[in-house]
Parts: sequence; structure tokens; C-alpha cells
Amino acid sequence: MKQAHNAKRRANAEQDRLELAEAAAIEPQLSLQ
Repeated sequence: MKQAHNAKRRANAEQDRLELAEAAAIEPQLSLQ
């Protein structure tokens, strides 16, 4: 059970990191317009 919980937390952290990277990629484009 705990193992599944850890995997879920890791997946959430990975998702956060992807969203941050996406936002960082979009930010410069927004400031250019």
C-alpha cells in the first residue's frame, strides 16, 4: 500500500515538474508579444 502511495507521489511530482517546464517555455513567448 505504501509503495503505491510513493509511486503516486512521485508521479505527482513529475507532473508538477512538467507543468513548470511548460510554463517556463510559455513565459518568454508571452513577454515577446
